[in-house]
Amino acid sequence: MSWLIGLLVGLGFWLLAESSAAARLTSLSAAAQPAAKRARKRTDEDRQSTAVAVIDRAAELLRVGMPPSTVMAQLSALAEDEDLGQALMRISRSLELGDPPQDALRRHTSELSAPVAEVFEGMAAVWYVAETAGAPAADMLSRYAETCREKADSSRERAVALAGPASTVTVLTWLPILSLGLGLLIGTDLGKLLASVPGVLSLGLGALLLIGGRLWMRALLRRAA
Repeated sequence: MSWLIGLLVGLGFWLLAESSAAARLTSLSAAAQPAAKRARKRTDEDRQSTAVAVIDRAAELLRVGMPPSTVMAQLSALAEDEDLGQALMRISRSLELGDPPQDALRRHTSELSAPVAEVFEGMAAVWYVAETAGAPAADMLSRYAETCREKADSSRERAVALAGPASTVTVLTWLPILSLGLGLLIGTDLGKLLASVPGVLSLGLGALLLIGGRLWMRALLRRAA
């Protein structure tokens, strides 16, 4: 009987460590921060949306004939994110010194958060292609911003679609362990049942299938994400 309890406890700890360790660490980290700081903290998605909005505004200002250096200076004054505002101001100064827009963008946005830097890296590439091909930079930047928004919407829709299967996996993983616990509560002699050779084989095979199925579903969800 003791080995059965040990096995159940071991499986329980494994499931807890796998499914909720990251959530617990996140909650502990959030609890350690002051409330005001948590309120000011912005997610990567918010920062990425702000970067796309900057590209939209830049396209509008370029379309009315404003020089790129002036565009970046105005955008830096309007930016709510301090780091982004400073980066835009440095880009404006680089443009005033004669640097190409793509070089100025890559140089001064590489230290921003990864999602924001990725957006501006794409902006630099689009601006370079526009100047090389002789196409209006404003129009191409507007299309690039729209592409970024569609990509973000697709990511959110995919996350929502995967939430259901992920919850189902969690429920189905716990059901076998809960059924053994229910058997103990109703007075079933699980020790005697599982002391037999068929019982041991069933328990061992079930544990292997449980772990294998859990790992397999994790791989499928990771691939779909």
